[in-house]
Amino acid sequence: MGLQIFDEYTEKVKRAESLHDLHGLHLAITTLITDTGFAPGGFTAEPCVQITSDNEMGIDDCSAGLLCNDGTFINWGGPYISDAHTKDPWGNTYQYDSDYYCFTYIEGCNGTGWVRAINTIGPDGVANNYDNGEAAQVLCAQ
Repeated sequence: MGLQIFDEYTEKVKRAESLHDLHGLHLAITTLITDTGFAPGGFTAEPCVQITSDNEMGIDDCSAGLLCNDGTFINWGGPYISDAHTKDPWGNTYQYDSDYYCFTYIEGCNGTGWVRAINTIGPDGVANNYDNGEAAQVLCAQ
């Protein structure tokens, strides 16, 4: 019984850490947009949600513009994050998604619907399965 309680506590700590990291990444993305006029992936700030296929990317990808610049970002002033802030507490790369679907059971989502978000894929390490192990930081909502 004691080990199970410890494991549950450890997961709660990891979730809290991931939400803290996601908030910091939100600030980095805001700075990227201010400097360059573009969000990760070269997406414009408006419209908020831009539904395209295969638009998800790891925040450590140069096309995200946070750690390095693939040439998309004029006036790039980065890096906006360090290598140490690219992985969630479970060792998975944080993801950027211009068309993330928020469900109420995903921590950090305040409702259901399409949003632009950064997210962790959670302890199962499976991207886009929208389970309750994920957490998200909504950047803007449709």
